[in-house]
Amino acid sequence: MKLLRGGRLVRSDGIEPADLLMEGETIKAIGKIDQPGAEVIDVSGKLIFPGFIDPHTHLEMSGGCDDFHTATKGAIMGGTTMVIDYATQSSGGLVEAFHLWQAMAQKSCCDYLFHMSPIRKDKQLAEEMFWLQERGISSYKLYLAYDDLRMNETDFVETLKALDVIGAFVGVHCEDGDRIKQLQQEALERGEIEPLSHALTRPPETESRAIDYLMNRAEGCINIVHLSSKDGLERVRYYKQQGKDIVAETCPQYLLLDRSLLDQSREEAVKFIFSPPLRTADHRDALWQGIADGVITTIATDHCNCSQASKINNYTDFSRVLNGIPGVETRVHLMLSEFDKRGLGYAKAVELLSTAVAKQYGLYPQKGELAVGSDADLVIYDPTVEWTIKQELMSTPGDYTPYEGWNITGKIAQVYLRGQLAVDNEKWLGSLGRFQTARRTHDNS
Repeated sequence: MKLLRGGRLVRSDGIEPADLLMEGETIKAIGKIDQPGAEVIDVSGKLIFPGFIDPHTHLEMSGGCDDFHTATKGAIMGGTTMVIDYATQSSGGLVEAFHLWQAMAQKSCCDYLFHMSPIRKDKQLAEEMFWLQERGISSYKLYLAYDDLRMNETDFVETLKALDVIGAFVGVHCEDGDRIKQLQQEALERGEIEPLSHALTRPPETESRAIDYLMNRAEGCINIVHLSSKDGLERVRYYKQQGKDIVAETCPQYLLLDRSLLDQSREEAVKFIFSPPLRTADHRDALWQGIADGVITTIATDHCNCSQASKINNYTDFSRVLNGIPGVETRVHLMLSEFDKRGLGYAKAVELLSTAVAKQYGLYPQKGELAVGSDADLVIYDPTVEWTIKQELMSTPGDYTPYEGWNITGKIAQVYLRGQLAVDNEKWLGSLGRFQTARRTHDNS
């Protein structure tokens, strides 16, 4: 048994001084504890968080520069003890994709689960959904952009209905793909090939229009993933007021960065090409308000680790650049520091980075909570340390971080994965994660 003594426990409902006792993989006791024979670990002056969960990653993505092992090593070094990755259908069925992702994830350094992402409505799709449900898969992702990933309207609507039947939680990439294609073609015909046109041809209204299209057809539980604009935020707010079962996720890049980063040298600007694109500062400010008033309920990364070199090599125009940025290692530090600076508090950060995620995906209270019986996924954090993010400090592979030079207050000291010390003062200790099944369908309670 391990006894953490002298720390302050941070939950989504507040902070309290308490000791915490771990036995095996779970939390055994919380409070004023005297346990003979336990290994006592002094965490005086430190905060203890539940392990953080990143519900939106694309690991081992084609063209990317990391895999399940290297990306999740970075994740757990950065306080994320579980990722939920997108298992995307290719030439085979969803069951084949599930087996492929299971094989890739065997080398994961943190716990993991998958969202399944069908890209067409095969005749066996409904049967496969039930098979996956029996194996703990309760969430899916559909696309309204990218010709190689989005379905035609008939298949899209029928798939939504099938997912509602099984009670699945459905995340949707909301961009108006047809409008974007039109704007891109017009820009290229005018000779506008630089990175800034990536954002200009994916304006905020393409997000809000896609949300309207979706919500006029959806019947079940909907998650608007990587929400990026005040236009989209207002549509989510509207549908929530209408009683629709809709939640929204955003990402650090939309909360911290802005479109001006695309209006610099091509070599630098390509680092910030991802979709949806960066917006102007007023959209960033609106998203923070959406967090404060509860419209946005989770913060993920949309981690797609494409190197700067892969983006700039053989550059022809903005539409052909690999989309994506790294983020799984920096999310927790960035958000804890920023939430504290903005006066939103650590408890609110825990809600959006861990507890609400666990509830949405059927993992609570095993994950996302500090409670007796919960997994001993713990992040020990010193709120006084000041440091600066630099690529040279990152464990995740790649040749840049979009947050280079970002000043952070607070630093992770240790990370426990199911009771095992996995990270100790910036040293990874060789932990391995395992598949976590969702135990119920979405109820967001």
